[in-house]
Amino acid sequence: PSCMCVCLGDVSGKGIPAALLMSNLQATLRGQVLQDRTPHSCIGKSNLLLFKSTDMDKFATLFYGVLNTETHEFHYCNAGHNYPFLIRTNGETVRLDIGGLVLGALEDFSFEESTIQFMPGDLLVIFSDGISEATNSSDDMYGEERLERFVVENRDRSPADIIEAILD
Repeated sequence: PSCMCVCLGDVSGKGIPAALLMSNLQATLRGQVLQDRTPHSCIGKSNLLLFKSTDMDKFATLFYGVLNTETHEFHYCNAGHNYPFLIRTNGETVRLDIGGLVLGALEDFSFEESTIQFMPGDLLVIFSDGISEATNSSDDMYGEERLERFVVENRDRSPADIIEAILD
């Protein structure tokens, strides 16, 4: 089948150590994807490799999904990342929370996987805490609830317009 993979990750720390951890995660994940693994086994193997190659205080969150472009089935695994949401055309929201712990925390962890069916007009929102924890001049966080509400209310706009509006 014809497939498209999508992922978004975040790593602990800042600066050069964090950049090296993200580079390690990206290379590890890419190696697993090339072996045509399911999302949960890809994440599980990546977790093991990351656990063995990083310090105990280093970890990463990762959302990883594979879309079958013929059947519109989306198989995903969420390793401790912000729960993306799928917004249906009627405004119903489904949180993509199946998966497990952050990567690198435990050597042997059995990640779960789930499948959702995309329908015409559905909108998938994958984000990091850089969006949900952004603050305004009054130090109020944007928050996941506000993000979800904004996207639901603006779901008829183009994805590019929605992204630009969120960043504004």
